[in-house]
Amino acid sequence: MTPPTATIVVGILGLVGVLLSVWANVRLRQTDRRATQEVENLQLALAEAKEIRAEGRSKRAEAEATVSRYREPLLGAAFDLQARVFNIRRGGLFYSDTTSYQIDHALYVFAQYFGWREVIRQEIHLWLSGRLRLPDSSPSNLSGSHTRCLPRHLVV
Repeated sequence: MTPPTATIVVGILGLVGVLLSVWANVRLRQTDRRATQEVENLQLALAEAKEIRAEGRSKRAEAEATVSRYREPLLGAAFDLQARVFNIRRGGLFYSDTTSYQIDHALYVFAQYFGWREVIRQEIHLWLSGRLRLPDSSPSNLSGSHTRCLPRHLVV
């Protein structure tokens, strides 16, 4: 090979090397952009998943608060109703002297049980429809032994 031919070949090889380097750099940047976009998409999906999980935990906590807030009065009403129904079945209301108190008390325990049941049903319905945020049941929000299980908006 003659020196001018060798120079031309070296120049062409150098130009091919530069072009390959530019092409590889462009491909690397494209791959990097795609990878960055995928990472951003995954981060958004992770943030959404965390938010959904937090909402689920929040709803479970609110449901547990509702259950704990109404457990005692509903169980008390159910116990009173069970005792009255047991006495009625045993013949304690209809076959003995029925006083006004016995009839009034029987009606009261039925109304008490169904009243608490309706309060729970309405609050759960409102809560599920999203029109009501459950109030917290911290001791500062409670104003008496009879109102301690009522939501704030029902306490007078």
